[in-house]
Amino acid sequence: MARDRFRNMGKGSVFACAVCGRKTRYTGNPECCSECNEIAELDNMVNDNGYEPGSKEYEDAFAECEMLLTNAVKKGGSAEKIKDSNGYIWRE
Repeated sequence: MARDRFRNMGKGSVFACAVCGRKTRYTGNPECCSECNEIAELDNMVNDNGYEPGSKEYEDAFAECEMLLTNAVKKGGSAEKIKDSNGYIWRE
């Protein structure tokens, strides 16, 4: 029988990401998965530095976020929840 890799092995080893909802292991942030954490950092950078759509800096951050979003969704995360939580990179 295969081992359930999401079974709690003690000390809260597995939790649901507060942003995308997927099961994940502790990655340095006790609330979200590594992809959501990196997206949030990039979203914050866009806001702090005032990057506007069309600028090279914004486009680079957007491309990185799209790649991270794709990875998070492949692992079971919700694209809608991620985009809703990061309004500076995914503007309406």
